[in-house]
Amino acid sequence: YILIPILCIIILVVLLTTIFNSSQAFSHGDEVHTFVDSSEEQKQKLQECLAQSDFQDSCYFELCANRNPYICAQEILDAVVLLSGPEKGIEVLYTIMASPLFGIRTDGHQLSHVVGRSTSHHYGLNGVAFLRCPVDFNYGCMHGFFEDALLKHTTPVQAAIEICETVPPRPNVNKFYCYHGVGHGFMFNESYNLISALALCDMLPSITAQKGCWQGLFMENLNSFFDDTIEGERGDMDFMPDDVLAPCNRIENRYRDQCYENHGKYILHHYGNSIREASYACLGAGDHIYFCLISLGSFTTGRGWQEALKGSFNGTFGETAAYLCNQFPPEYIETCQSSGIANLLNFDQGDIRRAADFCLSFDAGIGKCFRYIGARLFHIVSTTDEAIQSCATAPVEFQDDCHQGTNNELYYGRQQQNSELENPMLQQQTNIDEQHKIETSSFIIGDNDSGASMNEQNNEGISSSILLYFFIVLGCILFIAPLTYYFKCSK
Repeated sequence: YILIPILCIIILVVLLTTIFNSSQAFSHGDEVHTFVDSSEEQKQKLQECLAQSDFQDSCYFELCANRNPYICAQEILDAVVLLSGPEKGIEVLYTIMASPLFGIRTDGHQLSHVVGRSTSHHYGLNGVAFLRCPVDFNYGCMHGFFEDALLKHTTPVQAAIEICETVPPRPNVNKFYCYHGVGHGFMFNESYNLISALALCDMLPSITAQKGCWQGLFMENLNSFFDDTIEGERGDMDFMPDDVLAPCNRIENRYRDQCYENHGKYILHHYGNSIREASYACLGAGDHIYFCLISLGSFTTGRGWQEALKGSFNGTFGETAAYLCNQFPPEYIETCQSSGIANLLNFDQGDIRRAADFCLSFDAGIGKCFRYIGARLFHIVSTTDEAIQSCATAPVEFQDDCHQGTNNELYYGRQQQNSELENPMLQQQTNIDEQHKIETSSFIIGDNDSGASMNEQNNEGISSSILLYFFIVLGCILFIAPLTYYFKCSK
């Protein structure tokens, strides 16, 4: 009978631990934002730090007051996102990472997840907020945003649709970029298992969404190759030292374009940054040569990459880019041009001066190069009028070419929009999502009372759980006490 009280104590300990863990789980979404919620003095101090031009890290560190620097940095970043947005949050993260006072010895990727989670928390689970995430620290903000989305939704696909289908329709490239970010998130969510992540992408609502997801997924897969801190389960879909085109040449054909479009960095790594050798290696990609080559072409107009690839060549930015494109197989130099222009205008956002300098550095095909500029402008500006205004800044003799590129892309875009096939799995997923919204209408993102409703239900859940455990313990005592008395009397 001595064992019976011991058993009862064990049961009580287990139950109390369960109660504590349940309380923690229910309160997971009720975050504490130290520098925002506690006092006006702390908020004022943080705003003063943000306004300083020098010694910002010292100012931030004063807020920590002998606390753990890493945890303090997380809370500072959360507060900065609320006060000034994720863009400022990433800027502050750079300051913290470079500070000897904080002494953080990581690459900053996980801390940038904090910026993403805070962006979703403070600005809502929607495409507009998602697109505010900078791509710095290996897309950590987007990863964090997606992590927060998964806490609010039952499936990664549902979270992705909730985010990206609210992206404004123009510039039309934004929705693609949103699903690109989702692809990064799917890889992270699936522990870098390429096949599992691709299966999630395939459940997205349109061809555009799927391709954007595939592209981000393959970019993240490549990032993981160059990041020793990432552990995953890629299995048979890993990179092969004796096959420079793997894994792109080993996956299903429909995925290969987006895989090759992100494979250039690996090929350059394999060939010691020789863009000539890398571009000729792409000729082995069969029907996907174009996408393999555009992955290399984008590096010709990247400032950091130019320095790594140009060798002894010395010229202007445009001349250097043209020199690198001329290393491609002759029949694919125009492919390099189009890719280099797309990369430039993604950064310059409608300013075509650098792209024009690039085109003028070629000896032939200059008019076609300006048509590439016009075509790309259609995708990155908000209105056709903006594209026309940008083309007007081109040299007079090439303005018509630029306008023609925009008009051609406008026509092509309309045709593609009319003919794009929707994923047959979408309707099933949509029906599931609509039913979920009906069942949980008080939790729809954007409802000002949703947070309060969730907290109320959490509190009810905690109270119900505690009441349940109380009756279990009481039953245990009422059952064990007579047994203990019986065995004692028997003895």
